[in-house]
Amino acid sequence: MTVRLFDLPLPPPPDEPHLRPGTADVRRRLVLWVGLPAILSVAYALAGGGQQVSGTVVLFIVGGFAALAAGLVLLSARDLREFTRANAAASTLVFEGKLVQACAAFEANARRFRAPALHPLSVYNLADTELMRSNQRRALSLAAAVATHDSPLRSPQIAASAPSLVAACYALLGELESAKAWMPEAHRAAATTAIEVARVPEAIIACREGRWADMVRTYAERRRAIEATLAGEDLRTLRLLRAYAVFRLPTATEVEKAEALMAGRPGAPGECDHLCASWPELAQFLRSQGMAAPAAGAT
Repeated sequence: MTVRLFDLPLPPPPDEPHLRPGTADVRRRLVLWVGLPAILSVAYALAGGGQQVSGTVVLFIVGGFAALAAGLVLLSARDLREFTRANAAASTLVFEGKLVQACAAFEANARRFRAPALHPLSVYNLADTELMRSNQRRALSLAAAVATHDSPLRSPQIAASAPSLVAACYALLGELESAKAWMPEAHRAAATTAIEVARVPEAIIACREGRWADMVRTYAERRRAIEATLAGEDLRTLRLLRAYAVFRLPTATEVEKAEALMAGRPGAPGECDHLCASWPELAQFLRSQGMAAPAAGAT
């Protein structure tokens, strides 16, 4: 069954127009709809309104179109080079833990690079980084703006990942019915690139509902694919949630708990605190295992 995205639960869109991917496309379409007919009209007039024209005029028209096409290609290539540098610089800020500066950089990229192949990537990266800052509502709004933006020029990886990020935000907020409503679309989109990103919201929902065995079993069954296609925040989240689930299993041995904890422990205390901003049970688990950031004023 085909899922109509606008029939799914949706948050309000971002307040800022430059963070709505659709607005970038509208402007470009207007340029094409208005500019192209104007160019064709001029070319028709130069060609004598349909009358027989000399080879010189034809050559002039063809050369003009070729020059225009070459200019557009060069401008697109320049934008891509500059965007690649700007996106890498913003991503470096994320890796350095400078999340506020990273959000500002991704938003600046979204404002600057409006091409339909580039703009959604900036908005998606901003959503992901806002989630890491525990701004779950804002992350949800941004992710939904990308997920519901249907453009053939959109990055396949972003198209495959955005619905899963929407579902994950809803699940982390505790809005499980909305999260589950997005799961068919999350699985469908992820399957287009064979990336196991839909396992992240699936695991959050399972743990929120107390289905510990389901979460552990799914991770075990899909472990090779998960660890081959996911990295960074997504893989870290799944490993942490697996440890959380194993600790809740009454049949888990101490050896199994120790192994799960070793694999799921964040690189530094507090690295996964954003996951439990609206999830007190997970927050308690992180504190009990020394994974949470020290309380303010603690020594």
